[in-house]
Amino acid sequence: MGNTMKKMSALLIMLIIGLAGIPALSFYVQPVKALYSVVEIDINADGSITPSEAPINNVGNITYTLTDDINITAHYGYNSAGIRIKRDNIIFNGNGHILMGHGGGGIAVSGVDNVTIENTTVKGFETCIGFDDSYNNVIRGNTFYGDRVGSVFYLVWSGNNTIDGNSITNGNYGVELARDSSRNNTFTRNYIANNTFWAITLHLGAGGCNFYHNVISGPVINDGPASTWDNGYPSGGNYWVGYVSPDLYSGPYQNITGGDGIGDNPLQVSYLPNIDHYPFMLVSICNISQSPLMGNVLPTDVVKVNATVTHLYPLEQVILNYTYTNSSGTWTTTINMTNLEDNVWNATIPSLPIGTNITYAIIARDNAGNSISSEAQGYEFEYPVVPEFSSLILLPLFILATFFAVVCKKRRLRPSI
Repeated sequence: MGNTMKKMSALLIMLIIGLAGIPALSFYVQPVKALYSVVEIDINADGSITPSEAPINNVGNITYTLTDDINITAHYGYNSAGIRIKRDNIIFNGNGHILMGHGGGGIAVSGVDNVTIENTTVKGFETCIGFDDSYNNVIRGNTFYGDRVGSVFYLVWSGNNTIDGNSITNGNYGVELARDSSRNNTFTRNYIANNTFWAITLHLGAGGCNFYHNVISGPVINDGPASTWDNGYPSGGNYWVGYVSPDLYSGPYQNITGGDGIGDNPLQVSYLPNIDHYPFMLVSICNISQSPLMGNVLPTDVVKVNATVTHLYPLEQVILNYTYTNSSGTWTTTINMTNLEDNVWNATIPSLPIGTNITYAIIARDNAGNSISSEAQGYEFEYPVVPEFSSLILLPLFILATFFAVVCKKRRLRPSI
C-alpha cells in the first residue's frame, strides 16, 4: 500500500512538472503585428505628409518610402484615395509593402507631373491607381490587384506617362483610359490578365498610345484615335494569350523562310487600324527539321528532329510524340526532347522496319501552364521507311535505263516518210 502511494505521488509530481512546461512549449503564440490603419494619407504639395506619423520615410521631400504595410479603412470613390500624391517631381517607393483597401481608390495622382511610383502592392480597391490631369509620370514594377468592381488602372486627361513592368489583374476592367487628352501613354512589359470584362479600354476620345511587350489576356477596345500595338521589327508586339499562328517566316514583311518567334499572321486588336503586326505567342514552335529527309529514311536510319521553341516564361517540358504503323499494328511513344543550345531542342526517333509509316508532333509547355503543339500551329510531319537499294540492283537498273535512252534516240533520228 505504501509503495503504491509512493508511485502515485511520483507520477503526480511528474504530471505537474509536465503540465507546467506546456505553456512554454505548446501554447506560446507569437503576437500578430497589426497593420497601420488610417483613413487617408496625403503627400502634400509642400512635401509634408499628413498624418505625420504615417509609415513613410521622407528624404529631402523627394523620395518617399513605405516602412510598413498600410490598411485603408474608409471607402472612397474615383475622386479620392487612400494615398493622394499632390507633389511634383517625387519618387514613391513601396519597398515591397502592401497598401490594402476595401473598395474605393488606392493611390491617386492628380494635377502633378514627373512622379515615379514603384515596387508597391496595391490590393482590394475598386481602382488601385488613378491619374487625373497628370503628365510625364513613371509607374513601374508594381502589383495592382483589384476587387472585381472597377478599373484596376484608371487614367483621365493624362498623357506622356510610362507604365512598365506592372501586374494589373482582378478588376472588372484592367486598364481604362478616358477623355481626349489621355494620349501618348506607353505601356510595356505589363501583365494585364484575369479581368472580368475588358483587358484594355480606350474610349471617350482616348487613344494614340503605345502598347508592346505586354502579356494581354482578354478583349481590347479602342474607340478613340488608333494606338500602336507593336514596336516594329524585330522588337515585336505583345504576347497575346490564346493567339496561335504558324511561324514559318521572318523579316519585316514575314516573307523570309525561317521562323523568328513572331506569328506570321498579324493580329487585329480592335477596330481598324489597330493591328499588332508582330504578335508573339507565349510559347511557339518553329524551324522544325528532320534528318534524313522524308523519302530517304531507311530501316537502318535513326531520325533526328530539331525544333526552335520560343517562350516568355521558362520551359517546363518539350516532348515529341510519334506514332508508327506497320503490318503488325500501331503504337504511340513519347520522347523528352533535349535542349541543345539557346532555343533549339532535339529528339531522336529510332530505326524502324521497312514499310513503317511514322507521324510525329512536338508539344512545349512552360512553367506558367501555357502550352502549344506543332499541330495547333498547322504543322504535320509524316514519313515512311523505304527499302535500301543495293549496288546489285542499281547496276541492272542503270543498264536498263541506258538501253531505253539509246532506243529513244534512234527513233528520233529515223527519217520521216
